[in-house]
Amino acid sequence: MHKTELIKPRGPWRSLAEVELATAEWVEWFNTTRLHSSIGTIPPDEHEALYYAQHHPANPLESTPEVSTEAGAIQARLHVVP
Repeated sequence: MHKTELIKPRGPWRSLAEVELATAEWVEWFNTTRLHSSIGTIPPDEHEALYYAQHHPANPLESTPEVSTEAGAIQARLHVVP
């Protein structure tokens, strides 16, 4: 897809640096702006952010129904070395 959408139509290229810059811009567009119909007509990075917001809460202790208040249990959960 990269060659079909970027490399061939915009060539000939004058330098490798020009190709690298254009590729970085294309990857940015591909991941952040391009609407993808199979994931709800939203950009892929937005879809990924929604997925992680739903499946990996920001504060895992708040989503745990039973949290022991003992110091050792809390340290073990947070991987704190005493």
